Amino acid sequence: MTFRNSKSETISNVQNPNDKNVSKRLLSTPRRWPNGLLRGGRKQALYGIVQGGVYKDLREESARFISSLPFDGIAIGGVAVGESKQEMMDVLDWTVPLLPEEKLRHLLGVGEVDDILRL
Repeated sequence: MTFRNSKSETISNVQNPNDKNVSKRLLSTPRRWPNGLLRGGRKQALYGIVQGGVYKDLREESARFISSLPFDGIAIGGVAVGESKQEMMDVLDWTVPLLPEEKLRHLLGVGEVDDILRL
C-alpha cells in the first residue's frame, strides 16, 4: 500500500517486513520530505515515523534520524504488517530507548487487546 502527499511523492510504503532490501530502500523516503513539512506554522501535531522492518540496524538508524528532527511526536510504524508478536516486541526494545522522552509517542497499527494491555 502506498500513500502519497499533495505533491504525489511516496511517503510510506507498506511492504513485507522480512525483505531487508525493501526496508532499507524505504528508509530514504522519510529523509526527503520532512524538511518542507516542518517549516512554517501548522495547526496540528506532526509525527515522524520510525521505520526499518524487523532489522535492528535499520530501526536504530531510523529512530536516530527521525528523533533528530523537530517533530511534535514520534510514531513507530511497521509493527503490525505481518511480524510475529515477538518481532514486534524486539522492534520496540530496539526503538523505544532511542526516542526522546519529551516527545509524544504513538505505536501505529497495534490494536489487539492483549497487545494494548501488555504494552
